[in-house]
Amino acid sequence: MFNRSRLGVGICLLLIVPALLTACGGGSSYSSGGSAPKPPAANANQPTASGGLALVKVASLGMLGQGLIDTNGMTLYIRKSDTGGKSSCTGSCATTWPPLRASSNNLAKPQGLSGDLGTTMRDDGSMQVTYNGQPLYTYSGDKAPGDATGQGIGGVWFVASVQGGGSASPSASPTSSSGYNYNY
Repeated sequence: MFNRSRLGVGICLLLIVPALLTACGGGSSYSSGGSAPKPPAANANQPTASGGLALVKVASLGMLGQGLIDTNGMTLYIRKSDTGGKSSCTGSCATTWPPLRASSNNLAKPQGLSGDLGTTMRDDGSMQVTYNGQPLYTYSGDKAPGDATGQGIGGVWFVASVQGGGSASPSASPTSSSGYNYNY
């Protein structure tokens, strides 16, 4: 004979346990190899770093020479039409050219960088990293670390060079991720 109360508890457990596992991230999120799932990746379209971190690094970008990259290895750009340390790239422009954001103005300067790192306030109230007063951006068209496909676009976008300003070779063709060297 079945005890109705035990049957009821059993059915409730069968319904509740899978729901709890799903809500808490259990279930099929583990791979068959038995390793734990990786944490979600940072939003590549909105690079951000907290104060005190070297969120700008120096890398050799092939024909473009020594340029600036972010902590993910993505090439950083300046916009020649930005003046007075203020970004003029908002709305859809900022979707295509995401600003390099910072949570504070306490920035660490990497070895090999002689210019000044700073921040500027964007129209939306967030802080954007600057190099020698020029706001820094990544480019949504760059798909891998070391890509520099935004070089020269519209005659206003250039790889941020170590010397400050745009790449010393603005007419150089864009580069892809074929081997670049970090200088920390």
